[in-house]
Amino acid sequence: MIIGILLTLMTLGTALFIAWPFFRSNVDGTNRIDQELAIYKDQLAEVDRDRERGLIGESEADAARAEIGRRIIAIDEADALNAPSVGRAPVLGTFVAICVPFLALAVYLYQGSPTLEQPSQIVAEEQPTRTSLDKSGIIQDLTEAVHQDPNDTESWVSLGNALKSIKRYQQAAVAYTRAMNLAPEIAEYASRSGEAIVFAANGQVTPGAEAAFREAVRRDPDDPRALYYLGLADRQGGRLREALNRWLILENGSQSDAPWLNFLIIQIDRVSKEAGLTSQDLASLREKIKSGDVPVARGPTREQIRAAQEMSEEDRQEMIRGMVDRLADRLRDNPNDAAGWQRLARARMVLGEKEASRDALGKVADLRPRDIEAQIAYADAIVETAAPGTAPADILKPVVDRILARDDRNPQGLWLSGQLALSAGNVKIAKRQWTRLMQYVDPNSPRYVELKQKIDALPEE
Repeated sequence: MIIGILLTLMTLGTALFIAWPFFRSNVDGTNRIDQELAIYKDQLAEVDRDRERGLIGESEADAARAEIGRRIIAIDEADALNAPSVGRAPVLGTFVAICVPFLALAVYLYQGSPTLEQPSQIVAEEQPTRTSLDKSGIIQDLTEAVHQDPNDTESWVSLGNALKSIKRYQQAAVAYTRAMNLAPEIAEYASRSGEAIVFAANGQVTPGAEAAFREAVRRDPDDPRALYYLGLADRQGGRLREALNRWLILENGSQSDAPWLNFLIIQIDRVSKEAGLTSQDLASLREKIKSGDVPVARGPTREQIRAAQEMSEEDRQEMIRGMVDRLADRLRDNPNDAAGWQRLARARMVLGEKEASRDALGKVADLRPRDIEAQIAYADAIVETAAPGTAPADILKPVVDRILARDDRNPQGLWLSGQLALSAGNVKIAKRQWTRLMQYVDPNSPRYVELKQKIDALPEE
């Protein structure tokens, strides 16, 4: 009986809630329409901003504007058709308030099930819009085209564009990569591939994306998309000055009406503040960029690559060594150039000069104490150049401490910390660090098995 009363009260309350809008004027409807129009106006502005930044093409922007315009017209038509009469609203509200409870009770008595513990859930599939259907047809046609002729570069690019427009970024990256491989001289295909990978990774410049951008720069040192994302990779890696240099160089080389310029300037201002630069510092750096005083890591030109390929192995090595020596001389005059030391470390490693590469990485680690990747690279180089089992603790330990200070769960930091503790005879700390490390290692990997064997083999404390 009590349950019946409660259900009756709940039903009446629900009916009143449903009927209440009919007793009010159509002011709420007008407000709702105004709100929807405001949303669509914001969407139009967002489309314009994306077009200015070069994130979408002109055809995509026109299609988006047309779709938003169609929705605005639909609002007006719906309002004209569905606007309720003010005089009839109270009558309709009274009818709903009276009839709904009785209709609900009749349906329940005929078909209800009081013992049912959980209602069935029906998920309605979203009906595809006309735009998505059109894109699906285009994608299907392009897919058939590249299957029939896998060497059709333009079809691969068009397929990548279509997939990107509907946010299927991973598949778009595959299509752009095929085009990149088919046309080894075109930088844009490589940079588009990298951009799609970035979008698929929610804005993170992954190693795969960075490799694509570096390939684009190798093909064309001035490719704007690649230069921007390589700067973004520097920023995400904590290399703020390198990111700033790249973006200032891109800004300096861009036309005044370049669609990405306004967005780029905003990014430059943000990263300069993150790097602790004042407006005067930024202005001075811009002047240095214009005068060419700031060194830039650019790939060799095609002519240089062709000339190097025609050299003998000895001549090629001599040329590389000369370039490395010139870089080392420049760094002696400018010892605070962290990016230069990093390039020198890579070059020394290519020449097989591991100790010299380690020392250059040490310079990078000193100049970037907050960059955990720089610390890890230096720590690995210390271990690699030391005799087996004899890594110098006095040099390695401060580096490991910096790694764990930035990230106390870093796997390489925990591993090296355990190694240092074991070398010092502190089995307890070694076991503790390696046990923590096991939490971050895949249990199905050989690394996990090896680590567990190491822990089990530790002597008793």
